[in-house]
Amino acid sequence: MKIDPATSSLTHLFWMSPEQHILWLRYHDVIMHDNTCKTNRYDRPLSLFVTPDNNLKTRIVTQAIVDDETQLSYEWVFRCVKEATGVPPKVFVTDGDPAVNDAVMIEFPNTYHIHCIWHICQNLPKRLKGELGSSFSDFAKDFFKMRNSLTEKQFNERWKMLLQTYPQLKDYLMRSLGNNPQSWARAFTNRYFTAGAQSTSRNEGENSTLKRLIENSNISLCELFDALEERYQKESDYCEFVNWKQTIPQIGRQNAANAIFGPVVQQLKEFVMPNILKKQEEQMSLSLYYHATEVELEVVLSKERVMY
Repeated sequence: MKIDPATSSLTHLFWMSPEQHILWLRYHDVIMHDNTCKTNRYDRPLSLFVTPDNNLKTRIVTQAIVDDETQLSYEWVFRCVKEATGVPPKVFVTDGDPAVNDAVMIEFPNTYHIHCIWHICQNLPKRLKGELGSSFSDFAKDFFKMRNSLTEKQFNERWKMLLQTYPQLKDYLMRSLGNNPQSWARAFTNRYFTAGAQSTSRNEGENSTLKRLIENSNISLCELFDALEERYQKESDYCEFVNWKQTIPQIGRQNAANAIFGPVVQQLKEFVMPNILKKQEEQMSLSLYYHATEVELEVVLSKERVMY
């Protein structure tokens, strides 16, 4: 904790349970962070760190109460994480706030930092819709086409084209996004294991659940602690139930995945968890309904020449 020496009041509080410590060490490959307000009578932001576990369930791995949302506060919280775990996150997803960005560079210099695409999308209409007017929808299509480029070369070409097509937006785009496209463009984020994370939506889900548990924001920090403990226990109970369910032998009709792709399924069982294996088996079953047509390369090229 951190105490203000002038007023002897609590300004920062960080805590992590032993169970959360184990979760962090196990799942620190991808960590998502965001703050939420209006969770206590002191209007102190609640800083939550969450991650998806092996059952794809969102787990709260640590939390903190901070006095403000400045760079120094974020540095203090991130430093507490390092001291408590000794292991920084490999991939860290945040809302892209400048204060957070600077704190990450200082405390997690070797972490790959991703900016939440949802927050970026929220800012675009706020900053640009008034200037673009009816052409904003066209800009949005061009922007997402550029953002979802699969190669760096393709991204650079589309980014350049976007700046040329909308020159009135160049200053804002360069200032807010152009300096670090590695943090939000798919051509770069796809190079890392992110467990499918592109935003802090899991944090938003936890924040929404917590506020339903709290019912009102006029509670003490002790009551907030109890609400967090209740939420954490529900997450833990769910995972125990899933693990128990997976130990029950099930006898049924052999599915297509096991019947046709048996050797592949056996290999997957050695490396992936049951929930992930189930998703793979679903894709194998769907593959039986694909309709593939073999075409000659010369035919394709001749059609392209006709089109052009």
